[in-house]
Amino acid sequence: MTVVSKAGTEAVEPIAVPVAAVAAAYQWALAHARHRCRGNAEAEDELIDAATNAVMWSIAHCNDGATFPQQCKAAVRLWVSRQIGRIVRKRKNRPTGVPLVDGLTCREAKPVRPILIEELPADIGFIVRLYFVDGYAVRDIGLLVGLGHNTVARKLHLAAEMIAAGRMAPERAKGQKVMGR
Repeated sequence: MTVVSKAGTEAVEPIAVPVAAVAAAYQWALAHARHRCRGNAEAEDELIDAATNAVMWSIAHCNDGATFPQQCKAAVRLWVSRQIGRIVRKRKNRPTGVPLVDGLTCREAKPVRPILIEELPADIGFIVRLYFVDGYAVRDIGLLVGLGHNTVARKLHLAAEMIAAGRMAPERAKGQKVMGR
């Protein structure tokens, strides 16, 4: 059925696709997305989302019920391939990191010698010990040492900056808000 829009152009009205055909297409799309992710859990969710979006797009733009399965498969392949390209570009643009213990990484500008708690100033080292070793809350430490909880939190932040000196701070646009400051 042809519909004439307000602008005077003709558009094809989408048809109702049978539920069984949609269910079969969706199952195929999920299987295709899982196959293409090759066991990568990080990419699996993104590829499943792309496959689902392709199925939904195919339903909305279907003009012939007989060609729906082929149209849907082509759309799923295209959308999943595009999402794989986005994932690859995102991985290429990630900054490299410095490997730490147990496979963890930390982004650093240059390797530095770590500072131990004992090398911190006495007042900051005491607060760090109370917080990390003894497990006191920031408010409780403030009561014990006679400081406000904001001052204690600031000293803990200062200790973290002293311990991880030389680490790269995240780049932010001028005027961008920063959490925790």
